Amino acid sequence: MKRPTTPRGVYGELGVLQRDEDKVQCHVCGVWRVSVGNHVPQAHGMSADDYRAEFGLNYSQTLCSLGLSRIKATLPQVHNAAIQPYIGKIHQIRHALAPRPKRLQHRLSLSQNPRPDQSIRKKAYWAAMPTEERSAKLRAARIKYWSGLSRSERACVVEELISNLNSKGWWARLTPEKRAEMSHDRSERRRLANQARSQATHCKRGHPFTGVNLYMSRDGQRHCRSCRAQRLVLRAAAGL
Repeated sequence: MKRPTTPRGVYGELGVLQRDEDKVQCHVCGVWRVSVGNHVPQAHGMSADDYRAEFGLNYSQTLCSLGLSRIKATLPQVHNAAIQPYIGKIHQIRHALAPRPKRLQHRLSLSQNPRPDQSIRKKAYWAAMPTEERSAKLRAARIKYWSGLSRSERACVVEELISNLNSKGWWARLTPEKRAEMSHDRSERRRLANQARSQATHCKRGHPFTGVNLYMSRDGQRHCRSCRAQRLVLRAAAGL
């Protein structure tokens, strides 16, 4: 779409904000941006309220494009839909961050950091246990722990175990040819993953990488505005 500009003086009309689906025009310099609310303080040194008063705009007038205005209008619905599965976790985070009485804090510190004599008794208990019984208890505890993990948590545990093996010399015991082969396979998998990510038309939550929903970071990575808005909503709700 060809956007009109005025060669000199005030760009556009006083009291009217020239905008379309993707951009909005600045009255001061005539450039078209997704939002002039962020552009005006940085480029012209005036606040958004001063800008509205200077050019006769309503004090409640939004200074962004039509598409971005619709996205902002849906944020309350996005907030409610995104926060609903995490209500319990948010309450847990707030409860953990809330100040506690000194007596309760002392009891919690004792439960998390037991006294030395308690750890000594526990070691003596395990040392006196028969080998078969100790092995059976440890096996049951490992099965219970592993079954309670999600797929992503299991992947993190496996990665940590592999890193521990690497630190203990597992990588050093490999031949140079095997190391080169594994490094090449890892680089190839990373390259294919980056290529697939760069060719994707939607984010992992199904939002399109087009229009006002797409923004580019300084390192050239594509990001989704809708997903970013959901993350900000969750962090604000959790008080983080």
